[in-house]
Amino acid sequence: MLVGLVAKNAILIVEFAKEEIEKDFDAFVKLFTWNYLQKYFIKQDNLTVTPEEATAEAKALAQAQFAQYGLPTAPEDMLANYAKKILEDREQGQKIYEKLYEMKVVEDVKSKIKVTEKAVSAEEFAKLAKEI
Repeated sequence: MLVGLVAKNAILIVEFAKEEIEKDFDAFVKLFTWNYLQKYFIKQDNLTVTPEEATAEAKALAQAQFAQYGLPTAPEDMLANYAKKILEDREQGQKIYEKLYEMKVVEDVKSKIKVTEKAVSAEEFAKLAKEI
């Protein structure tokens, strides 16, 4: 089965076996739904990620990587340069922006919902869990 994916002025044709699609379909639907909801809240509530936020996140990532290799406190200029390289890498930069947008969407949704606690029996809980 051929599947066409469209991404910013490019079309990628990928061949999938029917079994692969069926096997991963539930995960795909969940991911697609989450992405759709994220885009909805980003647009609806004008959520943005600034370059400064992305740079700070890239610096935190750089610091964690330096610490992993035995340099727990890297100089600021080294962090800034490495963060710049991280953001210039298309894949890594995209991951950072996606992470920040996801965090903002979660915080946005949390601010809009009200959680009320309710005591339920084990049987009621099991029934509710099955419905999910």
